[in-house]
Amino acid sequence: MLIPHDQSCADEAGRLVREYFAGKEAPLCEKCGEELVFTSDYALGDRLCLKISCRGCGRKLNWQQSRSPGGWTVVHLNYFLERVAQDQVPRCPIDDSSVSFAEFGGGVIEFRCPFCNRRGRIRRSEESTKLHLNENESIVFLTV
Repeated sequence: MLIPHDQSCADEAGRLVREYFAGKEAPLCEKCGEELVFTSDYALGDRLCLKISCRGCGRKLNWQQSRSPGGWTVVHLNYFLERVAQDQVPRCPIDDSSVSFAEFGGGVIEFRCPFCNRRGRIRRSEESTKLHLNENESIVFLTV
């Protein structure tokens, strides 16, 4: 099982993976400053496991995705549809990762966060309910 040896390593691996999935600059090694390499594996079935290594100093960390916390709400899915319709990448409101999506036949789209493993499907249609916001409006998602 790919679990870091202590909680500080687990926290660091989680932070690095969130940075990696946020789609911004590649995370750097805290010890030597080199860019980290992320290798994926689905050894735990539908849960992603990542091996994080540094080419510079050889440091290694492991991270595994948590069990799926459940599905997205309809509000989340409609928000993701709106982002896709605007040619923008949906972002996870929980951890700010880029949400991946795949479109299937019949207009069905599945959204999945690679970090928190939350997922859901929605059917896209011409009359699908979308969130229409004015220029000065925004959406805030609160998690409890």
